[in-house]
Amino acid sequence: MPIFIALDRSGVVSHKVLECNTKEKIQAQLKPLLSSGSVLCIDGNISYKGIAEELSIDHKRLIALDNRGHLSYSNVKQLYDALEGMVQTL
Repeated sequence: MPIFIALDRSGVVSHKVLECNTKEKIQAQLKPLLSSGSVLCIDGNISYKGIAEELSIDHKRLIALDNRGHLSYSNVKQLYDALEGMVQTL
């Protein structure tokens, strides 16, 4: 089940369960949240390809997989904490 989670500089979290993780579904949720000066931090899914380029924003790739190649709760929490720390420094 794909889950979309976004954190902005003020600490507001946006989230949504997606039907599927296609480029179109992700972009529909993501584009309204991004503006000039945004930094897009992604998990490496190829569906993000081109979003940052289209919007002329910077992007970072964050990957935290367990030994089976899956995101575990602790991996997601670590990513969230890293992202939150990065947002606070901007």
